[in-house]
Amino acid sequence: MPAGFAAKTGIRVESLPDYPRVPHFPSVNSANQRLGEIQGLQQLIDIATHIIFTCGPQHAAVNFSQFDYAGYAPNAPLATYTRPDVAVPLEEVLPSPEQDLKQMELTFALSGIIWGKLGDSQLIRYEEEGDRQILRQFQLRLESVELEIQQRNQQRLNRDGVDYPYLLPSRIPNSINI
Repeated sequence: MPAGFAAKTGIRVESLPDYPRVPHFPSVNSANQRLGEIQGLQQLIDIATHIIFTCGPQHAAVNFSQFDYAGYAPNAPLATYTRPDVAVPLEEVLPSPEQDLKQMELTFALSGIIWGKLGDSQLIRYEEEGDRQILRQFQLRLESVELEIQQRNQQRLNRDGVDYPYLLPSRIPNSINI
């Protein structure tokens, strides 16, 4: 850990593990690279990109779509209420109205929390002008991507009767938040 960071934050680490915390990550790309060692700027950029995507857009697509799909219990019941080897009417397999309501409440609660959107300058406060310019470029790119997705969604809605709003940048939080 850099000494300046440790002094500024008050964090005292006696020793760090000399092995990667995620097995075989990053992968070894050359004979003189140690397992878990980052080799170069591009590899660091790739790793940061994966982390940002996983904690933002991918999580938003999975998490915030839950209510639309699982909020209606017959669409995705969280359990079945009869033995699977017995032929019974559908009403006996599905949850009771009380259980159905609990499933709706659960999926609504899990899919409805958004604290701030990706690239929001209220959450990211850079001191350096160059950093603020890069953030603004990122925000402009997100706006452009949003328009492109909205156009595709309109085409999809016209063609298929359904759109996919879960990857709109304005609906993606800065990180995982549930």
